[in-house]
Amino acid sequence: MKNENIVKVVIIVVVVAITGGVVGFMFAKNTQTPAPQVAQVQPVAQSPQTQPVEQVQNQKKSLHVVFNKQVGATTRVIYDGKDLGEESDAYPVISGEHVAFAREINGKDHIIYDGKDLGEGFQPTLDGDNLTFIRDVSGKPHIIHNGNDFGEVGGTQAYAYSVSGDNVAVVRKVGDKNHLFFNNKDLGEAWDGTVITGENSVAFMRSINGKDHVMFNNQDMGEGFAVSAVFDKDIYYSKQDVNGYEIFYKNQERLGSGNAISVADGHSIVSGSGMSDIFHVLFDGKDIGEQSSAPSNAWTTGGHYAFYRKVDGKRHVIYDGNDLGEGDNISISANHYVFARQLGQDWHVIYDGKDIGIGSYPDISGDDLVFQRNVGGIKHVFHNGQDLGECSADNCNPDFSK
Repeated sequence: MKNENIVKVVIIVVVVAITGGVVGFMFAKNTQTPAPQVAQVQPVAQSPQTQPVEQVQNQKKSLHVVFNKQVGATTRVIYDGKDLGEESDAYPVISGEHVAFAREINGKDHIIYDGKDLGEGFQPTLDGDNLTFIRDVSGKPHIIHNGNDFGEVGGTQAYAYSVSGDNVAVVRKVGDKNHLFFNNKDLGEAWDGTVITGENSVAFMRSINGKDHVMFNNQDMGEGFAVSAVFDKDIYYSKQDVNGYEIFYKNQERLGSGNAISVADGHSIVSGSGMSDIFHVLFDGKDIGEQSSAPSNAWTTGGHYAFYRKVDGKRHVIYDGNDLGEGDNISISANHYVFARQLGQDWHVIYDGKDIGIGSYPDISGDDLVFQRNVGGIKHVFHNGQDLGECSADNCNPDFSK
């Protein structure tokens, strides 16, 4: 479930494409942060009434859903309930009307894109209509983006690259140094684990005179700790102060200290702010109250925010400052929120304050809701109330088109 352990921004081995309005996250090293001023948030008691999912989610499906299904020793791709065949990668990827995954053919992984075999390749990613994957070319891993070969990808970390739209950033060795190539232009030395592309922008880390610096479109932003999100004209990153505390910034604006940041729709939320066992959340730099022990994530989208707080030893869901009671697996969109709550022996899905029945691992995008429910002892995926069928017990991982 994506909201349990979200890792979406620091690029180490995988690609993270960040565009305007897409949430970015940065999980930093274990550092202490100074305690902020305490702000009180008034709890709002909510006792949701049970309502059938069909009454809550009766709109026409606007997004597509893809997930895995285990059949014997093989893993198959299920797209809107249809079986697209075997796959060899961990998960398929989906964007809009497109779906891509890897399938082993004659001992080699091939990229299957919208049902077509594009030849050898592995680790596909989709960003809108843009397809990127890795292909072995003469024994070297190359980045293939929209059918074009952007050259070898290398560095100390394998497969250090990032894409956003038509923009491709690749780290490769030049002599014994790692260099960043942005749309095939050499921008000079770079770390290979910190590459993030945005709307016609790129950010990365570079060592200058033995100090770690943040580079934004090859402009030196000064000493830094890590990059977390990049947009057309904005960069979110962190520095460490003289005491080793991590401080988050938007460009040159200080947002506050913490352990992780989420950015979307012009808003930011910093979690893990504070010291000892007391941690706070900062929304657009303002302290909005105590959260569960760090590291504990926080999310924002459409101007809304959500995080967890321990209340009498129980995990509570906090949404826009309101205490919604016990819960887990929170997911939010611009118009809705959903989370799971244990009632007796079963988990229930709570959608906009209404109990829509037994289910687990809910996720939401726009007006579309996906969750999992056991049917006859077998895990099924439900999309807006429709049963899409059985999924894998250990790696179901349903995902939306974006």
